[in-house]
Amino acid sequence: MIRSALTVLLPLATPFLLYYALITWKAATGRQTMVEGDVRRHPWFFLTLAGMALAILSIVAMALGLVGGEPDHPFAPARLIDGQVIRDGMPPAK
Repeated sequence: MIRSALTVLLPLATPFLLYYALITWKAATGRQTMVEGDVRRHPWFFLTLAGMALAILSIVAMALGLVGGEPDHPFAPARLIDGQVIRDGMPPAK
């Protein structure tokens, strides 16, 4: 679940969060927040396109193996050895 949130939802929401931060910063500094022109006043379509593009890029990067671990590499969960938790995550490659 967290992987899908990080690879799809976060890239999709990033343009909206950046736009909100820009509008908030402009309002806090007393600058004009809305500029004439349809794209500047109603950017939701372009923000959605940018978010979808980022989400698709992150999925393609994971599919190509550019991000994350090797697909055939086994996962080793944390284990308790002599009263200490050893967090291996991934065992060394053979």
